[in-house]
Amino acid sequence: MSADGVALQNAAFAEIRNSTIEFAANVGVNVTAGAGNAAVLTTLIAHCNTGIAVGASTSRAGGSHILFNTIGVSFGGGALRTFCDNSFDGNTTQFSGGAPTNACVQ
Repeated sequence: MSADGVALQNAAFAEIRNSTIEFAANVGVNVTAGAGNAAVLTTLIAHCNTGIAVGASTSRAGGSHILFNTIGVSFGGGALRTFCDNSFDGNTTQFSGGAPTNACVQ
């Protein structure tokens, strides 16, 4: 087991597509180092201590499933914009320190 499934460094950007991230001892997708951000698209993040951790930037999620983590999404001053087609279920705590922002097409 690794500590983080994916950890972005300062000012990094990642598009994570069609992936499965499971059993990370710490965070499935860690975006807390500086101004980095992630787009998590059609991805499963499950069985981690924290599914997604966002820091001071804005990350996005679409068509993804954040399931069976201790914390689904942890907010550390940043934002997670969701495209309204994600599943957040089975997490002990769905959201910590904030809540996702819906970016649904009107």
